[in-house]
Amino acid sequence: MKKFQSVIVAAVILSFSIAVFGAEPKREPATIGTAEMKADGTIVLRLRAELPGGGSGEGQLVYPPTHPEYKKILEHVSPIAPGQTVLVRPWPDSPPSASGH
Repeated sequence: MKKFQSVIVAAVILSFSIAVFGAEPKREPATIGTAEMKADGTIVLRLRAELPGGGSGEGQLVYPPTHPEYKKILEHVSPIAPGQTVLVRPWPDSPPSASGH
């Protein structure tokens, strides 16, 4: 019974904080898009972001093996092999910059 009361108290506090602060608690998404490796090793990132006001944005970034950031991108999305598509987890800091194609 005591555990049940704790759950109710937590729910009430959460509801109150949402009402007072006007938003749900911020959660980082589990994934932010996909990475596809082409036959030549090029990595194509298709990423999305949720904006604070409720909107969202999407973008595509292309990293050929000659790109200066390629190794860092490959390390982040690994394991991946030519012909595969994998989910991309959020970067610990800000996402890398590249010229999107």
